[in-house]
Amino acid sequence: MEWNLVWLAVIAISMAIFSITMVVVVSQAVPLLSAMKATTAKLDQTLDRLQAIGQELEHMTGRVRRVEERIATVVDPLLDQTLPPIRGLTAILAGVRTGLGALAKGKGNDSRN
Repeated sequence: MEWNLVWLAVIAISMAIFSITMVVVVSQAVPLLSAMKATTAKLDQTLDRLQAIGQELEHMTGRVRRVEERIATVVDPLLDQTLPPIRGLTAILAGVRTGLGALAKGKGNDSRN
């Protein structure tokens, strides 16, 4: 019978140690869970902000594309009408430059003779 009392005492002490351990673990876990809850709330707020920024960027992208299309609509015909005369003028100026260079060389040769 004495062994039964010893076993009961061992079981009672084991239960007490287990209970104390559980209290310590729970007391450590509660602040950790509170911190995790706060962090999760901050992450949710950040994700909401990022989603709002993403939606605004999509809206701005659409507006930029519309402006780009308008500019292209205006500039393309303008370039089509402006570039050929500019190319012609460039060719004329290149010819004048070449001609003046030839005249300058010829005049330089005449002054030496």
